[in-house]
Amino acid sequence: MNKETKAIIHGIKWMNHTESEHLVCQYKKYFVEGIDIPAIVKVFQSEYDSTFTFEGEPIDLYWAIVEWYDDAIGFEG
Repeated sequence: MNKETKAIIHGIKWMNHTESEHLVCQYKKYFVEGIDIPAIVKVFQSEYDSTFTFEGEPIDLYWAIVEWYDDAIGFEG
């Protein structure tokens, strides 16, 4: 698992546990080619929404997470 994937996974868990989803923009830089998208989706499902699915490019995963946060929590990242 590369360092970007680890950073995103850590960020998702940390944001959930500290209710700091508004800080998601700090993790945008890690959504680059080569991240383990299925692993990130699995963690997001575990932390937030078991029905969350995603297929696509890394930056699009970032925007899908931001949109989910906005819809479910009510903020814009």
